[in-house]
This record gives sequence, C-alpha cells and structure tokens, in this order.
Amino acid sequence: MVCCTTATKSSRIWLKSTSLCKVAQNRLRQADIKRIADIYRERATVERYSYVATNEEIVANDFNLNILRYVETFAEEKAIDVVHVQEEIDAIESELQKIAGSLKDYLRGLGL
Repeated sequence: MVCCTTATKSSRIWLKSTSLCKVAQNRLRQADIKRIADIYRERATVERYSYVATNEEIVANDFNLNILRYVETFAEEKAIDVVHVQEEIDAIESELQKIAGSLKDYLRGLGL
C-alpha cells in the first residue's frame, strides 16, 4: 500500500506503509500512524520503507513512478546451514528411537 506521494519543487517522497507497520483488520495502530507522519514530515529516506527521489532521478528513470523503483522492500533471507540442520534431524530421530524403545519396555512391563 502506498501511503502517499508528495511533491516539492525538487523532490518527491514515497512511503510504503505495509512494510512500515503492522496492519490488522485494515487498521493502523497509533504508533504506526505517528511513524508514518514523522517520516513524511522529515521527508526521510528509511531503508525498505520510504525514499525521497529528486526530480532529476525521476527523469533519469524515464518518469517511472512505480514505488518499487524507489523503495526496495526485499529483505535477504538468512542462509540455511543444511549440514547442521541434517545433524539436528539425525539427533532427534536417534532420541526418538531411544524413547520408542523405552516405551516398548514399559509396555512389556505392564503386560501390554
């Protein structure tokens, strides 16, 4: 959701409020509204949330006003250590086998 695009003589600001706040049932919390208003008033560029583009930059981008051109929302995911994860799975499966063996012994002791 684009919160607003405003212009001055030399620049424009884009705010991507869906990245900036937690939206629940189409309602913004007071803290979210304050944060959006503060960024707007300060005309601040905040990584992944807002960007102030100069008119020259807009011209250089062939007047493309798509918010994703200016506000990069992609967050790089953490790399997964597959070897470590597999070791954890193996350890859990080994523990499960031990517990299953103990359970069988208890059941045998109960005559089941």
